Amino acid sequence: PVLYDTLFCVQRSLFSFLGGDLYSFIAFWWSFLMDNRIVDVVGIAVAPFLIYFGNRGITPKVLAVEGEEVLTLERAEGPRLGQLLRAGRLDQASAPVLYERLGRAFGTISRYGILHGHPHSDNVVVTLENNPVVIDWGMALYLPLRDGIKAWRTRNLADSLAGLRNRDGLASPWNLRRALISGFNDSFESPAEKSVQEIHREAHSFMYG
Repeated sequence: PVLYDTLFCVQRSLFSFLGGDLYSFIAFWWSFLMDNRIVDVVGIAVAPFLIYFGNRGITPKVLAVEGEEVLTLERAEGPRLGQLLRAGRLDQASAPVLYERLGRAFGTISRYGILHGHPHSDNVVVTLENNPVVIDWGMALYLPLRDGIKAWRTRNLADSLAGLRNRDGLASPWNLRRALISGFNDSFESPAEKSVQEIHREAHSFMYG
């Protein structure tokens, strides 16, 4: 996982540098070399939600924010779901619970109008407690309109199912797909624990003290 994340940092930092964002380029490498943690560059509108999702364990916990767009994230320890699938090491007894929790994670982000943008199996870390942690939020978008939330519901669910299939060259077993869809729908249709306004207030307090 460390080598994988190193290569990921190289790729993302080069994109930032070639795109003219020298600040992001420096921030990537300062964080990675100093404490071996992960840095992600996200849209300003997405950052408050990632702080909230990190506190809930859906994403890695946000440790610091620079310029409202560069987030330093706690490293999520564990293998990638894609690695487990390709190696045939995914525990079949606990897999339905894992996929149901993953569905709940995507259902929650959809309920708040967030599109992940790249939900494939190598962007899911599986912890020792069999919890999925979703990483790589650089392509995430926020669309607060109600119609947008409905669209994101369809897109996040379809992308996660397609990503789990296409990334590994095989379809997930039907019982795992059913568990993911069930978790997604249950979470999406549940009342939100916090309002968007509360999430923004807590994020502002975290970012600015």
